[in-house]
Amino acid sequence: MVSGIMDVIGGQARKNKGMTLLEVVLALAITSLFFCCLLNLTASGVNMQQREVEQARLRRQMHFIRLFVQDQFDQARCVSFYEEDGELRKIVFDEERTLHISKEKTALNDLYKMTYERKLVADGIESMTFWQREHWVYIRCTLVGRGGVALTEDMILNMVYKMKEGDSGGVLFRCRDKG
Repeated sequence: MVSGIMDVIGGQARKNKGMTLLEVVLALAITSLFFCCLLNLTASGVNMQQREVEQARLRRQMHFIRLFVQDQFDQARCVSFYEEDGELRKIVFDEERTLHISKEKTALNDLYKMTYERKLVADGIESMTFWQREHWVYIRCTLVGRGGVALTEDMILNMVYKMKEGDSGGVLFRCRDKG
């Protein structure tokens, strides 16, 4: 025993085979910090991937809306737009085919859905506005998806072929929807 104390005092520490409690605790703390960082990076990657998937879904839905409205618009001889409180609510093609934009209740908030001849075209529409400049009609549509992902795009329709001879304002008119 005296020789063991003398070895430590003399500068020669005893060679232990094992780890002290402090070394074990420190190693566990460093390892847990590393795994927490790794878990955080993984969760961020999953969230980013989910947002990108939702953004792609909204882009596909917006593309479908744009193609559908453009196709109906191109086939029509006469087009009428109806708004309510500054929002587009109805587009009537040739006074017989109607594209409705109406409110739907969701769990989070009131969004709009677009129906054509009682068939759902699109849902999750936050707003749809339109305005006219010369012979062009601009429709701005905002879609909202899961997780707060939103997408806003403008559609541009050329009214030059939809105008009647001698008609100053074309067939486009804005009025409140009566029903």
